[in-house]
Amino acid sequence: VTFVISGGNSLESLKANIAKAKSKYGDFLTSPPIIESHSFCANKPFNLTLNNGSQFEVFDTHDMANLLLTGNGFDFSRLVKDSLLFVRNIDLDYPSDIYRVAIKIENLKTNFDIDPDTLYLGDASINQAKFSDLSEDAMSWEWTFGNGSLSTVQNPKIIYNQTGVYSVSLEVTNEMGCSGSITKEITVAERSPEPLIEDQWICKGETVVLSATNSSNINVYKNASDVNPVFSGAQFTSNVILNDTVFYITSTEEVFESHSVEVHV
Repeated sequence: VTFVISGGNSLESLKANIAKAKSKYGDFLTSPPIIESHSFCANKPFNLTLNNGSQFEVFDTHDMANLLLTGNGFDFSRLVKDSLLFVRNIDLDYPSDIYRVAIKIENLKTNFDIDPDTLYLGDASINQAKFSDLSEDAMSWEWTFGNGSLSTVQNPKIIYNQTGVYSVSLEVTNEMGCSGSITKEITVAERSPEPLIEDQWICKGETVVLSATNSSNINVYKNASDVNPVFSGAQFTSNVILNDTVFYITSTEEVFESHSVEVHV
């Protein structure tokens, strides 16, 4: 039962005010206030205990067409996303107005970056990779690096001295105790030996033939910063050369490409 006290300076204004009151009450019924909010961790069992009473009816829509549960201390572990529940108290002879309870499911987003994702032994004085946590709201970190090393710092640096593909796992926990995990791989490799090619002297208007004495597979680049070679194979023959020219040549004799060497023509 709902009572409305309304007034107006004329019959028409009284009717208009009553109509507004009905409209607001309709809004209240379809979208009642949220008076409780609860947060739980995803993929973990949780029990919802409602406040301000001992016995409740819980519905999934405002029209109360589908009664989900009766009582208190509800198991909502099946929820996988944020939800709104429609609830009314039934402690007394007459049920209370319906209200909403907001349920927030904490999905801890877990991620990290590896720099570099392929670590070449000997490229630097220390064969070290940096791992940067990209997780949201993490408060603690547990790392495993596949080489026997462990860490609990947020952004560790780890040394690798043996070639191979290593699985790196990170498990994080937030302030609520929610956890998340992710696994990625880092490749530790050795580059092919640099190709042995001597500078060449030719006459203007001639072509040059380049090959390495220690590799049957070379890549030829026009510029040191180029990504795509102009030639791949055992022996490179240039176009006619009219000016002093530099070629940047790598070896792919092994699985991984070598550093480039400059060959002056």
